[in-house]
Amino acid sequence: MTITLRNLEIPLPEVIETTPVGFEGLIVSDPQPPQQQPQAAPADPAGPEAERAAQRAARRAQVRRDRMRNASDAGDTTGFATTLSEPVLRELPPVAAVVAAPATPAAQEAGDAAPTAAPAAAPSRPTAALAAATPPAAIAASTPAAAPAVLVVCPVDAGASPLCTQLTAFGFAVHAMSQLPELPAPWPFAAVFVDLAWSDADGSDGIDLCNQARELGRLPGERKPLLVLVAEKLSSTNRVRAGLAGCNEIIIGAITRGSVASVLDARGIALPIDPRNR
Repeated sequence: MTITLRNLEIPLPEVIETTPVGFEGLIVSDPQPPQQQPQAAPADPAGPEAERAAQRAARRAQVRRDRMRNASDAGDTTGFATTLSEPVLRELPPVAAVVAAPATPAAQEAGDAAPTAAPAAAPSRPTAALAAATPPAAIAASTPAAAPAVLVVCPVDAGASPLCTQLTAFGFAVHAMSQLPELPAPWPFAAVFVDLAWSDADGSDGIDLCNQARELGRLPGERKPLLVLVAEKLSSTNRVRAGLAGCNEIIIGAITRGSVASVLDARGIALPIDPRNR
């Protein structure tokens, strides 16, 4: 027996598309096109030598920047021009050129002027004091006839003592001696100065001179002369010893017009010629 099927439709199997869990979006089945690899830079025709030269230039530039930064941090501008390259120096104003190379004196460039002689060395303290003193002729002309007498005892070159120069300028009749005189008769002095500042003697050497000067005679009715010790330096012990030896005043250090005048004023001895009244 034969069965013939007509107009019978057989359904095709249904295709079910699945999406992976946790993925949202379209599923692209086509693969991505391959990415284009970057092309390497063409090799430098000069080779490694050019690269090393560029590195050296970069290092030199960095060194110059570091020097300029250090100079600005330290506040030093004297070395500023030395850290600049030659092309930059040519573009700077003339002030930078002066810093980079010291200017030559105009007299030497012209060649028509003799070089200035170097200044002479400063004289020693006693020489400078004598050079600044009033000339002896002018002092003698201005000294009164009845000028009060003062005695200066200086162991070394008493006549050249700066103290004698100061006292003569004040109008006193100065008697300079290297040792205390043995007077045959009393000889009044307004003041007796034992000057050790002009010599190299120690201040202690003046104690014996003060003891001898204290024994100087005086005229009846005249007061005892003022006794002054002048020394470059004097210890505290010798100051006490000088006071016990009859020393009335002590001048320590440089001999100036003010120091001598203040000692005489303190003891009531007027200056015959007072420069302060001129």
